Formats: sequence, C-alpha cells, structure tokens
Amino acid sequence: MGKGIRYSDEFKQEAVNQVAIHGYAVNDVAERLGISSKTWYSCLKTFSKPTSKRKEEVDLRAEIARLKRELKRRHSFGCHQSCPQTYAITKTTKAPRYFLH
Repeated sequence: MGKGIRYSDEFKQEAVNQVAIHGYAVNDVAERLGISSKTWYSCLKTFSKPTSKRKEEVDLRAEIARLKRELKRRHSFGCHQSCPQTYAITKTTKAPRYFLH
C-alpha cells in the first residue's frame, strides 16, 4: 500500500481558507483540489489553529520525545530512584511502572 500524496502546508492552508473564509462547501473544495474529505478535515483540525499555537504544539511534542529518550537512556544505565532527577520526572508523569522500582 502506498503512502499517498504529501501536500505542502500552503496547499493545506488554502484548502481550509476556501471553506472557512470564502464559504465554499467542503465536498466541492475537496473534489476540486483532488483530495478526500477525510484529508480536508485533517487539514482543518491542524490549520484552523493560529500559527503560533501550531508551533507551540510541535515544540511540546519535540520536548516530550526528548525527555522520553533521556529517560530511556538513563534507565538503560540502571539509573532510577538513586538518580533524583530521573525519579522526580517519573514520579510526576504517567510513566510505566518499571521506572519506579
């Protein structure tokens, strides 16, 4: 099964604008642009938010991923309760039980 077509952010924003600003029907816009309604609604979910909010969400996801990698690295060295920083992070987040020995 193929991955499908990757649309640029500008394309997605324009698809959302055609409905949100110009008042066109979702199905008309999706058909005219050659995208599915599902793709359009996915774009709406993302691109109806202000740019600063989207950037903040991306930054938060990146920070969460970084912290998870750090926890995994520390855990692989046997560092848990004896390491106050890691223990404090795992105690305040919903981490898997095996971090809290």
